[in-house]
Amino acid sequence: MHTVRSLRENGFKVRVYHVRRHRFINEKFEVKYQLKPTGMKNSLCCNGGETHVSVTTPQGRSATGIARCMNIDPYNKKEGVKYALDRAIMCLLTGNYTLV
Repeated sequence: MHTVRSLRENGFKVRVYHVRRHRFINEKFEVKYQLKPTGMKNSLCCNGGETHVSVTTPQGRSATGIARCMNIDPYNKKEGVKYALDRAIMCLLTGNYTLV
């Protein structure tokens, strides 16, 4: 099983990007949900979100895997990285660019 650390130690470039759901109340006092990058100052939701992992090989080939949490699933960075990394590696092995 590959990890971000093991790939980086073997010369791969690995980028991890987390996106969380935020709750907004608009001018009509309607509650809206949007995806925003981690670190934004708003009302965070504990459910839903996305994790993107991009892997670039030492030869220059790259692929991206995306893991999306359902809106009822709790947000979990470690699980998101695991699934997105597996999908990115599958993309490299199959020749696809992005696997969601």
